[in-house]
Amino acid sequence: MPLYNGINPSKRPPPPPPPPVLSSELWPPPPPPPPPISRTSYKSVFSGEKMLNRQKFVLQEFLCKKSRFHRRLRRQLQ
Repeated sequence: MPLYNGINPSKRPPPPPPPPVLSSELWPPPPPPPPPISRTSYKSVFSGEKMLNRQKFVLQEFLCKKSRFHRRLRRQLQ
């Protein structure tokens, strides 16, 4: 039987107690804050989105007016 530090393995000292768990280790650490968005990139994306919405709106309005205009023309032609 091999000796453990000169002591019989059956008489081995008990293992040291585990270190106390800190409260920060119980919960996963909060995720790191997202990198700050540079104002320009955010603005350009936002303004691009706004322009798209505006184009859609203008196009919708144009189509509505066009159809209304056509209806009136048809009525006048009849």
